[in-house]
Amino acid sequence: MRIKILIALLSLGGLLLQSCINVPSSLTLEAGNVLNTKASEIILDVEAIESFRIFPEKDNSSSTNIRAYPIIEQGENLDDDQKKIIQSILLDKDIYSSESIKRCPFLPEYAFILYQKDEQVVLLLSPVCEELNIVYIAKNNLVTLINRLLYYSS
Repeated sequence: MRIKILIALLSLGGLLLQSCINVPSSLTLEAGNVLNTKASEIILDVEAIESFRIFPEKDNSSSTNIRAYPIIEQGENLDDDQKKIIQSILLDKDIYSSESIKRCPFLPEYAFILYQKDEQVVLLLSPVCEELNIVYIAKNNLVTLINRLLYYSS
């Protein structure tokens, strides 16, 4: 599972190998205009990140799912370096495309849940369409779909 999560991380930002080595020392809220501000704050100050491989089609009858996508396998929690990589990718406004969503079905293969106290940001990653679905979940379990975004993978 660790290899699959690394593939998901690499496909998310189109990272080169050196990006994995050069972990940023500081992060800023650059992507605040792309993401909603609260989600950006959670990403910036994330306490823990869980990783999952998910079935790409929704199934509400599954007892273990993320946003109705059944969990195939749970990966390890991301370590500090992996968290910084995810943070730097998500907070970089330049990875997001302003183009309209592609005409392909959103079929996510990976999910990440970012935790900060009682709040969460859920990332659903579809490498085939190069799309990212970001969901903010507040303390009261109010769910806000932030956006379905294109990202650059090359």
